[in-house]
Amino acid sequence: MLQPFTRVWLSWRGRSELKTLTSVELSRSIRLSGQSLYCGFYVNELIMRAVLPGQPMDGLPELYEKVIETLQGKEEVEPVLRWFELELLELTGYLPDLEHDITTGQAVQSDADYRLLSEQGLVRLNDDMPVKADCFAGAALQAMAARDFTRDRWLPSFKRFTRLALLPLIGEKPLQSRELFTRMDRRDTVLSE
Repeated sequence: MLQPFTRVWLSWRGRSELKTLTSVELSRSIRLSGQSLYCGFYVNELIMRAVLPGQPMDGLPELYEKVIETLQGKEEVEPVLRWFELELLELTGYLPDLEHDITTGQAVQSDADYRLLSEQGLVRLNDDMPVKADCFAGAALQAMAARDFTRDRWLPSFKRFTRLALLPLIGEKPLQSRELFTRMDRRDTVLSE
């Protein structure tokens, strides 16, 4: 019964961190396979790193259920993951304002570039400022704010943004699920040759 992506109702008792499980009731099971399975592991690991054990967080169970249901049968998983990462950042209070420059308060312009300042927000680049890995096109930021992941050309930018924004929340320790993705990609490359 205690399989990944299975909703269960648990009862336990105990006073310390070590609890005694008293009952388990199966509610619903979702089967993920292939790339969606690896994505489910990634979602689980992000939540485990982002939320303290026992920390109540309104909206998290619903977000988790929605992302796992969406991953089931999805071929294009990257937009789903970017959506989830942004929603998790918002729930935990780590999502910077994607619509305004923190220094001026002005709305993000689609034709300008912005630097993401960790745990602060976005700052518009001047013409003399170099564009670095922490810089993003205003149009990409507007798309993320609207949760519009339909433009494939912005997907690498979305991924870079969420990775940078997640760092203060989850730390710099490598995610095991990302290593699984890397191994899976190498295996698929070898098998297709």
